[in-house]
Amino acid sequence: MKNRDIYETAIHLIAQPMEDERLEDYAVRAPYLLGGFLYENSHLDASYRQFCGLEPHGFIGAIYADLDNDFPFAERFSTPAGYYLAAMLVIDEDGELSDRLFAMFCDSISQISKEIPGASESITNIY
Repeated sequence: MKNRDIYETAIHLIAQPMEDERLEDYAVRAPYLLGGFLYENSHLDASYRQFCGLEPHGFIGAIYADLDNDFPFAERFSTPAGYYLAAMLVIDEDGELSDRLFAMFCDSISQISKEIPGASESITNIY
C-alpha cells in the first residue's frame, strides 16, 4: 500500500465536488499532514507490530511522507490515517465535517489501542 492510497481514501471521504485548485492544495498539504500522523502514531504502530509478531518498520519520524512511498505502518492503520488526513485537509473549509472525520479517527485509533494488551514492567525506585 502506498501513501497515495491513503490520500485517495481521504479525498473520497471528503466527498465534495472539488475544483482543480482545491485538489492541488490538498496534494501539496497531504504529505506534511500524513507525516504528522506517522510521527504521532509511530509508538502505537511499534506496539501493534510487536503484539502481532510483525517485523519492526524502522520508522524514526518525519514531517513529510512522500505520496509515492510505501505506507510504513501496519495495514491496520490505513483507515485511521485516511480519517485523520481527510479531517485535516478540510479543517479550515468545513469544520463540522472535519470534526466528524476526526471523531472517526479517534475511535479507530482507540480501537487499535484496545487491541494491544498491557505489559507489566518493574518499577525502579529512584529515591
